[in-house]
Amino acid sequence: MLRKVEGAKVDDVSEPVFKEPSPGPSGLLGYLVDHAGDAIEVLDAGTLDFVDVNQTACEVLGYRRDELLTMNVRDIDPVVDDRTIKHIDQQLRSKGSLRFETSHRRKDGVSFPVEIHIRRVFLDRPYNIAFVRDISERRKTEQELSRLNWALEALSRGSAAVVHSPDEATLYKRCCDAITGVNAYPLAWIGLARDCEGQPIECVAAAGSARNYLIDLNISWGEGSPSSKGPSGTAIRTGQTQVIEDMWSNTSVQHRQSRARAFGLSSLIAVPILVDKKPIGLLAVYSGEPHAFGDGVRQPIEDLADEIAYGIASRRTQKAYLSVLEEQARQATRLRDTLDGAVMALAATVEHRDPYTAGHQSRVAELAVAIGRERGMGDDQLEGLR
Repeated sequence: MLRKVEGAKVDDVSEPVFKEPSPGPSGLLGYLVDHAGDAIEVLDAGTLDFVDVNQTACEVLGYRRDELLTMNVRDIDPVVDDRTIKHIDQQLRSKGSLRFETSHRRKDGVSFPVEIHIRRVFLDRPYNIAFVRDISERRKTEQELSRLNWALEALSRGSAAVVHSPDEATLYKRCCDAITGVNAYPLAWIGLARDCEGQPIECVAAAGSARNYLIDLNISWGEGSPSSKGPSGTAIRTGQTQVIEDMWSNTSVQHRQSRARAFGLSSLIAVPILVDKKPIGLLAVYSGEPHAFGDGVRQPIEDLADEIAYGIASRRTQKAYLSVLEEQARQATRLRDTLDGAVMALAATVEHRDPYTAGHQSRVAELAVAIGRERGMGDDQLEGLR
């Protein structure tokens, strides 16, 4: 034990700088080992029985030191068997060290992911020293990144579908196909709010391996209707995104829980589709994992709903514009027919008064049109000439 520090007063020499932790190794090195950030396990090289552990290992696993020293690695790692032990021994004999990921089980039965680095050392006999790191947070971060990548891929695919779809019906179908083309999402559907009796939500497109989940899905969006209390009706009614983190326990989808289990659906997001700031429908996306639609994932799905809304608005505007052009063309045709009728009536009246010139005007018109066509005049000019 250290008793003197450079610059310390004489009166301080009698007091220890470090107190010995108890139980556990003594001294500075023992203290550091016992309180290292990672669990350290000393194992029998042949059997993988615990020979010694540091305090961190006890805290992580929930056992006392004396309990762990009567246990084997099999007791905390359910996948370890004779074949695994043989493989670890072969790797350590040939390479001296081994790094891998597995899971450990605490005393309370809860399992958590770990990264293990084992080295073979020789003292009075061979031992395996395992440095064990809890990687729960790392796995959580990796899962969040994967979910974000899936959402961004769905956004990219869906945006392309919006751009290249010729009409609304095709847009709906292609967007749902694009979302479920990302394997993370077994179901996506688009529903439109119908403003009629019962205010139902009509499913206009759906895709994914779990699309049969929607069979007999009778829901509405009107205020006060029992079938409007779920996330879909609420999203349209309020104009706000609804997220169900765990469908198996959430009361708002209680009537569909057994069906969700059957199709392996665990969480969902329902995003309103807003055209001119008014909800006209929703985009619903489902995941087989609970808590799959956190803040990072939520934004790309909402962006895709905005893309769909833009696609709907632009196609409806284009459809209305084409309808106006068609109506103008019909009016022009009617006007031309009226003019032709008036001219022919006038010509017939003149010819009736002068039978000698009967047919002369028609023949002159035909001759003039033929000359104009030879000179390269357009159809509108030819019609005016006639």
